[in-house]
Amino acid sequence: MVTVAALLILAPAAAGQWTLNDGTKVSFVFVQPSQKQAWRPNGESIPYASLPKPTAAVWSAKDTDPVLIALINPSQRTGNGPSVRFKLPSTDELRSSFNVICSDRKIWMAGLKPSTGQPSEQDLAIGVADGPWKVVSWVEFRQSGHGVHALKVHGAPIRLSVNGNGPTMGGPYTFVNVPSTNDHGNVDFRFVVKARDGGKMESEGLTPTQQKGATTYRFNGNVENVSQVILETRRFEWHTLRVAHFRPNSN
Repeated sequence: MVTVAALLILAPAAAGQWTLNDGTKVSFVFVQPSQKQAWRPNGESIPYASLPKPTAAVWSAKDTDPVLIALINPSQRTGNGPSVRFKLPSTDELRSSFNVICSDRKIWMAGLKPSTGQPSEQDLAIGVADGPWKVVSWVEFRQSGHGVHALKVHGAPIRLSVNGNGPTMGGPYTFVNVPSTNDHGNVDFRFVVKARDGGKMESEGLTPTQQKGATTYRFNGNVENVSQVILETRRFEWHTLRVAHFRPNSN
């Protein structure tokens, strides 16, 4: 059986492997779950069983369209997953559909389920951000009634609002609302919410919002306990695969 190490280390760069500036190794494959097929961007088949096993279900055995997969072996074990984006010609950047650690706890698997009707051969760009997060700004808050009031902004200017709701089945929750933007260039970003006891509120990801032109992030915790909202960023490195085969070679 071909090992994961062979997939990540021995594959030539032209077949879908490259190394980021910090030493992180990236390998790219296509997977067709319904047929249990896997192949490199040049169409060369590889054993489906050689793929690392993700710790969560990321596709269904009934999926007939190819799934785009980036396998990321970080140079440093920080515990934080990499950020991955994909870009096809004439499309906006698309965030990965899933991003999970694999069972060996060393390799991350990030993938995109593209829309049906993709050409059989097409250029494909993959952006990976795997470096440390850098604080660029933060907002201090103080309790005000049943919410919080912003006191001061440090670092780069930032626009956001914070609100919350009371106890729910999974709450209470705190919401950070920021103006929406479709393109952050080569920069990935995240928000960190610190509580008054010095701890951090657990991020619940994006949540639907009724506010036009805004994006809302949900955190697990009471809004009255918010002391800081921190904006952190890190840069993407992009790699383009020329004429990637969205179907395996027939031979």
